[in-house]
Amino acid sequence: MEALTTGEALACPAASPTELAALAPPLPCDLVLAGRYRLCERLASGATSHVYRAEDLLSRALSGREAPVALKVYTGLRLAGRDLAPRLALAELHTARRLQHPHILRIHDLGWEPPVCFLSMEYIAGETLARRLQRSPAGGLPAGLARGIALALAAAVDAAHEVGIVHGDIKPANVLLGDCGEIKLIDFAGARDRDAGRDERACLSYSARYASPALLAGAAPGPRDDYYALACLIYQLFAGALPYGTRDALQGLRVGMRPQRPPGMGRRGWRVLQGVLAQRADREGATAWVRRVL
Repeated sequence: MEALTTGEALACPAASPTELAALAPPLPCDLVLAGRYRLCERLASGATSHVYRAEDLLSRALSGREAPVALKVYTGLRLAGRDLAPRLALAELHTARRLQHPHILRIHDLGWEPPVCFLSMEYIAGETLARRLQRSPAGGLPAGLARGIALALAAAVDAAHEVGIVHGDIKPANVLLGDCGEIKLIDFAGARDRDAGRDERACLSYSARYASPALLAGAAPGPRDDYYALACLIYQLFAGALPYGTRDALQGLRVGMRPQRPPGMGRRGWRVLQGVLAQRADREGATAWVRRVL
């Protein structure tokens, strides 16, 4: 999870941004939470939490080996006077327990040391796809790497949809690339059951430039919205930019923008991707249409 930039600010049709209280400052390193987790360094900050690399002191004592974990700490998060941290953390834990897939980051457990609520997670040394794209001189990525990332994410999305879970915020900042070749979809904080409709977590769920026109218009998220976000990400892997540039889909459509075929993508694959961007891919899984794009 990356610190949010202006272009990736979370959209929230159900509540104005002013209703969300500012996230509390980061916790100091060397702090021990719940008598078990020593904070080592802050890895990232997002709209709802700070993420740290931490040492699991209990596991180290039992095994005699280093036991790094990632801790996602929700602190000071309030909406309309209510503390959302415990509900969000518990909801994300329940979601994670339904998801077992090699391309989805594992969550181990929930911890509570008032006023701090946190999740302990699998630690992967590496960087986000957002940072990798920023370092790419051409903007996009080499075709082989782009293909591997796209197929891994498609498999992760299919695994989530098979158990009725919609991620709701697929974007490069929520994709972790490990130093040993791991590709992980992360941050299911805003995920919800496919048929659950809109709830308060919708205020924390998506980034406008990766959101479908329907989602931007206030519809409850569904599988096609995950497909749309994944299609935007795949477009970015090839083109180094999003289909509507710095605009979201509704803004781009209002001014008559028409996304162009990305460099290195065949005409047949581009037609498939155009269909997904038009939200016509709802009868096949992500892996099926991603293979046709590639």
